[in-house]
Amino acid sequence: MVAENDTEYYYSLGEIEGKLENKEQTPYNFKYSSPQIKKQPNQNNTRKLLAKGKNSMVYDTDIEGYIAEKQLSGAVTYQDVKDIVKRILEEKELDCKAEDYGCEKSKEEAENYIKELRTELKEVDNYDEYLAFIAGTGMNEEVYWQTKVESYRRQLMRNEYMEKMYHEFLSGKENLISEEGSGMAGQEKAQIKEDSQRKIDFMRDLRENITKESEIEIIGNLGLYIRSN
Repeated sequence: MVAENDTEYYYSLGEIEGKLENKEQTPYNFKYSSPQIKKQPNQNNTRKLLAKGKNSMVYDTDIEGYIAEKQLSGAVTYQDVKDIVKRILEEKELDCKAEDYGCEKSKEEAENYIKELRTELKEVDNYDEYLAFIAGTGMNEEVYWQTKVESYRRQLMRNEYMEKMYHEFLSGKENLISEEGSGMAGQEKAQIKEDSQRKIDFMRDLRENITKESEIEIIGNLGLYIRSN
């Protein structure tokens, strides 16, 4: 994530949710950048186009936060840069699909989601590290989370679209296993477990198909964003 101040701080909010789901098994490691990681000043105040798809484009300003976050854990390779560009374009294309499908989310819905997330954060064992992370951003909690409202609004929109696509996929299938009751035979339980994996596979395939349909074209020189240790 990119802060709108002189010192960048980055933490994947998707990782926060993932860790919350497994907070008893997974250490909660907040991280923020050292003062050495700064925004690179744009001398001519213009964005550089790096890649484009059917409905969206990726600029240098879209990737700088992800590059700096990746650099915190080591070198940034050409493949890393390419993967970052692909992921951003994929999300932008998903945004377009979701909007076309009518999966609009309001600012209030995003704020409510963040409110629930913040409540869950208080339950993690190393809550003090979360507070240290917020302190490292140079903002108080309220200001920090306000900067995340729009990104969460779009994330909720994408999630709803993908869920609807999955349910449409299921509606076309026959002999679905009912989850009612607890006295299921072993074969039925195995099938439900298989269906859970099927959802994961479906979501992955949906993203990959959208990426293919996007006809991604790399335009900029991604080699400029390679970083050494």
